[in-house]
Amino acid sequence: MSGQQDDRAPKTLADVSHLFFSKGDASDETTTGQTVSSREAEAFPAEQGRWNRTAVIPVTGGGRPGVSTIAVNLAHALLPWGRVGLFDADPRLPNARFYLGMSSSDYLGHLSGGGPSPFSISDGGLVVGDWAARGAGPDAGGSGEALYVDISGTGRRALDIAVVDIPLNRLGLLTPILPLVAPPVLVVRPDFSGFVEGYVGASAVLAAGLPAPLLVVNGGDESSDSTRFSAKMSEACERLLDTEIRFVGAVRRESRLGSRQRERGPIVRSEPDSIAALSLREVAANVLAAARGDDSGTTPAHAAVSREEQP
Repeated sequence: MSGQQDDRAPKTLADVSHLFFSKGDASDETTTGQTVSSREAEAFPAEQGRWNRTAVIPVTGGGRPGVSTIAVNLAHALLPWGRVGLFDADPRLPNARFYLGMSSSDYLGHLSGGGPSPFSISDGGLVVGDWAARGAGPDAGGSGEALYVDISGTGRRALDIAVVDIPLNRLGLLTPILPLVAPPVLVVRPDFSGFVEGYVGASAVLAAGLPAPLLVVNGGDESSDSTRFSAKMSEACERLLDTEIRFVGAVRRESRLGSRQRERGPIVRSEPDSIAALSLREVAANVLAAARGDDSGTTPAHAAVSREEQP
């Protein structure tokens, strides 16, 4: 076989599936002397002020990678940097509000023939509501650079950040506000099914006309596992989709994480010093940096390095 044939770009995921099964050793480099809290302080000084426009951050993924867990905790972790809305774009599985401990009447009305639930404010200070169909989400007003919500008793509010828990097949709902959409967060599990679903998810994001996604690996056993997986995922997307996905963090596997959230609320509030909460806040810092156009806060997946375990 000629060298030219050997170097040709693969055409299907099968052509790069071997990447998942290769050793793919991560870089030996490590980041040292920097905690999650110092990372946040460095990237985001306290005196931020209002944003010029709303940053809409979609959180998506295929299969069951924990999209709602990431979306709910991401929204809570972003509260120090502005007015944040959390919107559920999957009326069939309104897990985001379920994890917030909200009454079922706040998110199941549409199943009995009602319309989208009204916007409300959660105990943690999030604006919460449906993004169930075109026109059912927040309103783009003024110059189209902000999203507004009408909340009973508080009036019309502009949002700085809108986190949208959205399945892959509903990404088209974001088309009317495309200029406001930041790089989506693509959540994957670090196994072969996650490798396939990650590729499918990246393809769907690009097909919807959205920016190249940011990668969050959810449920790995060790940071090095997530680093190796993200590098393989990135190489597959570069070779097949000609795009670079950026690794913004990993959430280590923890027992009963879902049930703990259902009982006590988002991990970043109920267990702020846990490994999961620390990693989720680091993810939030990196996602926010990307939303603001500060790529120094994110790491290309193929160049990702292992981080020290948090105490």
